[in-house]
Amino acid sequence: MTKYYHIHFGTKKIGKLINGKPLFLDKKDQFFNSVWKEVAKENEYDGYIEYSIELPDNLFTEEIKAGTNKILRITKNNKKAYEKILNELKKSDSKLFPRQKLIKYLSENNFIGIDMKEINLLAHKWLFKDELVLFNFDGHLNKLKIEEIVKF
Repeated sequence: MTKYYHIHFGTKKIGKLINGKPLFLDKKDQFFNSVWKEVAKENEYDGYIEYSIELPDNLFTEEIKAGTNKILRITKNNKKAYEKILNELKKSDSKLFPRQKLIKYLSENNFIGIDMKEINLLAHKWLFKDELVLFNFDGHLNKLKIEEIVKF
């Protein structure tokens, strides 16, 4: 199992994770983890709760194809295929923001998340750089081990 961390704004427990709302995860004390902690300390949020979330390795795939119901892990092996998808999405006339376009595309192709932790695509740094993002994962919640570790 791979362990990631999630910063939840406010001091009220998450309860059940809600499908349809992306869940942004990072490694312990990495860039986005630290940024979200600082944002959550602002007055309107009144603090944060940090959650440890363990993901089974069999939820990940490097294969860019429909029908997987897995988390797409971008690596040097599938980087070119992924960049081709991004370039096609960039050309589309959809009014969605780039992140929304990508989430919509991946959801429509049965992915439950995307893991950008292993590779840095400088040309597309606005798309989940150094993060793991889960979406449409309700059917997989029983596979995630979620534990509150810090309350600020």
